[in-house]
Amino acid sequence: MKKVLYTLLLYIAVCSSNVVAGSKMDRYMFVADSLFANNEFEDAFRVYGLAMKEDINNPDVFLHAAKCAFILGHSPIAESYYSLCLQKGGKATDVISGVSSSFCKDAGKECLLSTLDVIARKHPKKEPDMLLILARHFFCEKDYKSAMHFAKRCVPSDESCKILAIALFQTGDIDNAAPLFESINKNGADFDAAIFEGNLHLVNARNIINDCKDTIPKEAARNELMLAKFNLTKAYILRNSDYIKVQLREIDKLTNLISEPK
Repeated sequence: MKKVLYTLLLYIAVCSSNVVAGSKMDRYMFVADSLFANNEFEDAFRVYGLAMKEDINNPDVFLHAAKCAFILGHSPIAESYYSLCLQKGGKATDVISGVSSSFCKDAGKECLLSTLDVIARKHPKKEPDMLLILARHFFCEKDYKSAMHFAKRCVPSDESCKILAIALFQTGDIDNAAPLFESINKNGADFDAAIFEGNLHLVNARNIINDCKDTIPKEAARNELMLAKFNLTKAYILRNSDYIKVQLREIDKLTNLISEPK
């Protein structure tokens, strides 16, 4: 009976375009998915292979085939197919969901990250692209620790450095975030870098003033306030913000404070 089902579905895929609309690849996918749904995993895996031959650049074929390969115990093939899915433009969300429900079912975040590391390394020439895709995904999800895990190993670029800088800042590592923001800010007009540097210099100015109330080192405080105002003004030009207006007013007040004669 199982053989009859396989033969019938394969006949539909190859010969009967009126039954299943779309390309030959679409019909193969229909057959493979139908077999998969009926727990005919070996036959489904073979038909996914036929679908790949019809359209080697379709990420969904690799995504579905990866799930099937895992069930059949072909873990290295499943990892490779997940990698190819990402390379062909598949959604990171789909790959991560697939890995979570297969390799890392009932396991924690460490399993997910280590498995994604393996998937990224499957095709070394594409590994830099993979790492950036994964860093970008977790950053958009506001999972900054996971974003940092991949961004640290990315080829340095404006995007990867910014992801790493913000991830470091969000996880409390301001010391390592600061030089990255400084580099980004020097190289162009970036709101996040400008507002980070502006606030950092404002905090420095506050600390100088609060720690030395009787004899404020005015030159040092004035320099910090000037840098704060320069960077926050730059940020305000890039993005009008009431928050920045408040910060700029505070800078003016502190500047007047240290200018007043004792």
